Amino acid sequence: MKDSLKYYKIKKQGNSLTISINKDAEIKEGQLYSLEINSAGQLIYTPVESPTNIWDTEEAQNHNFQKDLKEIGFNVGNESSKGQEGAEYC
Repeated sequence: MKDSLKYYKIKKQGNSLTISINKDAEIKEGQLYSLEINSAGQLIYTPVESPTNIWDTEEAQNHNFQKDLKEIGFNVGNESSKGQEGAEYC
């Protein structure tokens, strides 16, 4: 990859500003980047790893949430009324 591929023009797209990147930059679609603007006004994009969705982890997939509910005494769907949930409104 070359250090400077060409000049890029910032464009408005909806409420955002975009910079198109040439395919020659060999950047993968969907890659996540952080942006820093230094004191000289240079935009510095740094690749970062996508945050992990905790619900997709093996630990979450194998966790017994029903056991947790039982331990705290939460009976899903059979909670007692705390106010006027069943009251009729005019």
